[in-house]
Formats: sequence, C-alpha cells, structure tokens
Amino acid sequence: ADDDDAVRRLSRRKHREAKPLAVMVRDLAAARRLAEVDAAEAEALASPAAPIVLLTARRDAPLARLVAPDHRRVGLMLPSTPLHHLLADALAARDVPAVVMTSGNASDEPICLDNAEARTRLAGIADAWLLHDRDIVRRADDSVLQMLADGPLFFRRSRGYAPVPVFLAGAAAAGPDVLAVGPQLKNTVCLASADRAFVSPHVGDLGGLAAGGFFAETVATLQDVLEKHPDTLAHDTHPAYHTTGWVHDHAGARARIGVQHHHAHLAAVHAEHGLDGPVVGVILDGTGYGDDSTIWGGEILVGDPGGFVRAAHLEPVPLPGGDAAIRAPWRAAVAYLRHAVGTPLPDLAWLARHDTGPVLAMLAQGLNSPPTSSCGRLFDAVAALTGRWGDVHYEAQAAIELMAATDGAAVAAAAPLCPPEPLAAGEPAVIPVGPIVCGALAAVQAGAGVAELSARFHRTLIDLWTDAAATVARRRGLGTVVLAGGVFQNELLLTGVRDGLRARGLDVRRPLQLPANDGAVALGQAVVARTRC
Repeated sequence: ADDDDAVRRLSRRKHREAKPLAVMVRDLAAARRLAEVDAAEAEALASPAAPIVLLTARRDAPLARLVAPDHRRVGLMLPSTPLHHLLADALAARDVPAVVMTSGNASDEPICLDNAEARTRLAGIADAWLLHDRDIVRRADDSVLQMLADGPLFFRRSRGYAPVPVFLAGAAAAGPDVLAVGPQLKNTVCLASADRAFVSPHVGDLGGLAAGGFFAETVATLQDVLEKHPDTLAHDTHPAYHTTGWVHDHAGARARIGVQHHHAHLAAVHAEHGLDGPVVGVILDGTGYGDDSTIWGGEILVGDPGGFVRAAHLEPVPLPGGDAAIRAPWRAAVAYLRHAVGTPLPDLAWLARHDTGPVLAMLAQGLNSPPTSSCGRLFDAVAALTGRWGDVHYEAQAAIELMAATDGAAVAAAAPLCPPEPLAAGEPAVIPVGPIVCGALAAVQAGAGVAELSARFHRTLIDLWTDAAATVARRRGLGTVVLAGGVFQNELLLTGVRDGLRARGLDVRRPLQLPANDGAVALGQAVVARTRC
C-alpha cells in the first residue's frame, strides 16, 4: 500500500483512478501507525464482522497517494480469515506496513464466484492467482462503516452484518410477508416476515448483465434460505428501473406494490427505530422518481409507512442531459448558474474548457433536461463552480471530495453563503436555490479557495435544513425528525443538522443498522407495502 506505482497500476486496471482503496493491516498497533483510532473504532475493527472502518489518516502515514486521493480518511481492515493472517504475517516480516485489499471484481460489477469466473473476468487486472478448491457459496462484499459519537454510519452493509434481521415493532410488524426488491443503485433486497425484516447483503448498481444476474441470484437465495416465498412484491415507482421491470416480469399472480423512493427512505428509519405515528423526514439524495414524474432529492416529507405528504423541497432546476450531468458536474454548474443569474454566464475561467453552447441550447429548449430538486445535484453544481470537478470518475466524487476539503471546526466558524430565508407558507413550500448559487459564485469570484467554499456551503445547508425541518415540525405539531438519503452519508451535514435540531428540542433519528443511502430503501419498501395489504 506504500508503493505508488503498484497502487497506480491497480487503480488504472480496475478503472477507479480517483476512487479510494481499502488497506489491511496486521493488528490494531499497525492501524494506529496509519490512522487515529479511538475505542469505538478499535472495537469495530476487531469485531467478528471485520468491516472496513473509515479512519482519520495520519499526515505521515506511509501510504501511496492514490490509496485515498483527496480524502482525510482511509479505509482500514484487520485480517479476518486464515489466509489474511498468513499474508499479514508475511508482509510484517518484510516491514510492509499495509497491503491494499480490493474485491475480486471489475469496478461496479459483482464479485467473482469461482476460479473459472475469476480467471476470465479478472484477466486484465491480476498478475498472479492464488486458487483453492473450496467453493464460494455466496458472494458478499466487505461492509464499510464510519463510527460517529452516536453509533455506526454504514456506507455498505454486507459481510458480517447481512442478513441479520432488523426487528420490527408496532404496525411495521403486522401484515403479510413481503419481498421488496429495492432500488436501481446500491441495491439490496428485503424480505419482511412477522416482526423481522431480512435485508440482503449489498448487491450494488444494476447497470449491466452481470449485476442483473447477481440481483436475481440474491432474490432467489434470500427466499430459499428463509424458506419463504411472499405473495406480495414491493418495488420502486421508477418505470425504467431494472427492479421494476423484474417485478412486472416475475410477479405472476402475486400482488405488486410500487413505493415512492423518498417515502421508502423515511419508512426505513421509522421502522428501524420502532417509531409510532407521523414524523418529519429530511430526505436528501441524488435521485429518486417523484410522484409528479420529476426527479426528487431535496425533500422534507411528513408521514409514516402508511403515507406521506411533501411538505417542502428544493426549487427544481433542469438538469441538461440527465444522467450525463451526474458524470459531468460542469453541466450541473451551467444549469444552476443559468437558473440563478441567467445568460450570458459569468466570466469563469473553467467555462472555457467546456462546450457550453449545446448545453445552454438544451436548457433553453427544454430538451432532455429533466427538472430535479436533488440536493446531490446542488452539491455537484457548487463543487464544479471551483473548476476542480468538471468531470468525475465515480458517483458523488465531487460532493465527497468537497466535504473532505473542510472539517467540523471550520464549518462551525464559517459564514453562510447567503442570509437564511424563512420557509414559505403552504405545502409544498419551495426552498430557493438561487441565493445559494449566487453566494457560491460571489465567493469564487472573490478568490475563495475550495476549503473556504466547502465550509461556507456546508454551513449554509446545515442552517437551511435545520430551519426548514424545525419549521415544518412546529407547524405540524410533531416532535420527531428522521434524516435519510445518500447525502446524509456526509458526516458534516449529518451531524450538523442532527445537532441543530436537537438543540431545538426535537427528537432526531438516523439510520444506525443500515446505510442512509439506497441500501436501506428495500426495508422501507417492505414496511410501506405491508400497510397496503
């Protein structure tokens, strides 16, 4: 893990040049030489589940730069199999501080299951093979988490944790067995039976044939292992998702129930914590199909598994090229700039590196520019204003690295990008994004660096969502707020909004057993579907 050339070649071969890699160390003493490790983190590292734990890297850690480029944290794991221990001992004898450990797959594909599959699919990645005649029965990725003061923040819940059930209470524990097939991205599958919900190991993004096969394999395995084949199937309402199509193709006489994406996020936290009655849900993510057929992602909902209303949301902005703008955040920046200040666009040096003409034409004519209220896309746009993240190599790279450019102390001391505005009356209240974009633009034009912009942007969002959620709670007479969605994988935003709402006397709940991201959606689908049976 300290060999720059080796790590560079591995990253290139796996097509993850900018994406962090996990490393394995021999023991906790070795971990502490690379990162800061507190008691809770040490307990997680040494637990039987043996997850990858994200730790604050030491400045002098002997690690290649590409192990965790532009990140404050590094993912560490301890040996968890006999082979791991043999490897760790051999490397320690050669004074090698750590070794990169990465799944046996190509980027964004399922893990290889047997020797023949590995030698075919990994031929362009591996230089050598260590083979064994012991079959792998179930694919399972490493679990990934970070420890916060109030418990784990899962990024991926898989080996060691799944399918340990989430225990349900109250209305969530009633109703028939349900098989929920999850979302398109970060897919998991959930089977709810009686007072238990079994969420599968991480399946991943369902963008290719191999992933689709792994998804079908997971659906079959979960039902066979539990010896239950529910008569009710739950799925996302997005008509183009692989999971939606699978349900339509395989349901037969079984009942099919579509569940709105952000309602599922709210319901998952509601069920995990055994809550009763309606709550305020702040649901922030990159994409989710809304009830109005637009893309949602910056939402305040009020509801429970039985139903919801959209109380407030970010102002929708057209996204030129749809998914193309996710891979090229400069497109999002152009769209948000046009929305905030109009045309011609401001004189920013990075704009000259991109062909903005066709994008502006698309926006002007409304061609392939679906409106979105996504907080994830707002992150992309503000990050791209710096000129640093015009294009990205993996999902949410711009937002993740923008977060890594600052820290909690800087955010606490930062001035917001714009004055706070009270939440408008009526529902759904629309939260303007123009003032935020204008504030970010002014900061960039005044010479603010990435660290300053990041701190001020995080301060702005923390204040915005804290004020808006508290206002909705007061208007509705509710005392509990749940936080969910992939944007809340951002520890600064999560802890900032959580602490701000608690300071106002509200009971705040977040995912503890499941990720905040789409890895929890299947659980939410299952408990929502049970209320409709």
